Amino acid sequence: MDKEHLRRALSTGCEAYKGGRRASRLYPPRLQRRARTMMSSSLFALLLAALLVSSAVAQHQCVSYGYCGKDEDTEKDLPCAVDGQPTPIEKSKVQGVCPALLDSDGKEVPACCDAKQLQVFKDEFKALTKLISYKSKCFLNFQNLVCQAFCSPRQSEFFTVNATTRVSEKDVAAEAVYVVDKDYAESLYKTCRDTHTYVFGIKLPKFMCGKHGSSCSTERFLNFIGSTPAEGGHSPVKIHYVLSKTPVKVGGKELTPFKSTLF
Repeated sequence: MDKEHLRRALSTGCEAYKGGRRASRLYPPRLQRRARTMMSSSLFALLLAALLVSSAVAQHQCVSYGYCGKDEDTEKDLPCAVDGQPTPIEKSKVQGVCPALLDSDGKEVPACCDAKQLQVFKDEFKALTKLISYKSKCFLNFQNLVCQAFCSPRQSEFFTVNATTRVSEKDVAAEAVYVVDKDYAESLYKTCRDTHTYVFGIKLPKFMCGKHGSSCSTERFLNFIGSTPAEGGHSPVKIHYVLSKTPVKVGGKELTPFKSTLF
């Protein structure tokens, strides 16, 4: 439930309460008291639910948002390290880049990334389609893994920046920790392990597992995805993937392993 839906629900509840009070006056005193008690209980339940929803929404935080500079060696854009709320972004800008983030309600989607970041992701995903089909399960699952890390409005629940640098008087994310459900990660890797590329049918891990190639594993695959250009990878931020089935504490903060429905 977003803030607008919450406002409407409260408004409707209050109007119903007022209307109920007016209607109750038509009944004998005993029934009036019973009706008022029931309506008060209903309104209290509605307010309690609203507070719980509001609290849940407030917990959604971004630990990175937008770009704050460029890497001197690679010219790659570097994401800002922040502590703020997700920002609404036009649905049309999300569609086709991070479809898993789309909400069927409304024209805007709360996200921890901006339009420029989405365009960069779009270009990078397009580069990957030179190796594998954009319709393949591997591509769709990889796309979602990246989008959730940098764009999910729930980003702070499973992703945290644990090292920053200063660029143009702004904090830039240098390293991050991404906690992912172990079973989910292994299943995701399986969708990529046997995926054949357009390059003579060679399997994808040969290109996306660094020096390990055919001896790739879930951990090695994710380590390559999270490696920087200096390490032979493509990520602007060094991402340490932590695979777990239970919450993990990082820098005193508890992170819940990310998992999603696989394609």
